[in-house]
Amino acid sequence: MKSNRSYLIFLQVGLLYIAVIITACKTTNAQTNMCYKQDPVKELQWLQDIIQRQESLNIDRKADIYEYTYQGETYFMADMCVDCPDFITVGYNCKGEQVCESGGIMGKNNCPHFEEEAISKRLIWSSYQDVK
Repeated sequence: MKSNRSYLIFLQVGLLYIAVIITACKTTNAQTNMCYKQDPVKELQWLQDIIQRQESLNIDRKADIYEYTYQGETYFMADMCVDCPDFITVGYNCKGEQVCESGGIMGKNNCPHFEEEAISKRLIWSSYQDVK
């Protein structure tokens, strides 16, 4: 009788443990909506095209591409002339579609809330600094 009761307690604790593990293994939106496996610069052809176009200009100017998470989706902001007031920073979605622009002499900004709401900013490519 005592062994049956011990077995039931053991079974209940085991089921509770399994339930806790299953519910703790949820993925976040950032994980779910990634458009690459490990390295966007190596895996996304449209991103490689942007970088190759920049490098082919043979102009000594600073350029950066950052990855962000915004509203659960992955976006990339390409600044092809860092600290140049007349250049526009272009935002792309995972498909390589241009989704917004900001900066330039006119102060264009059709992605007004991006800077305040974007999270997980990460430098993925730079013409002048090391990417970690």
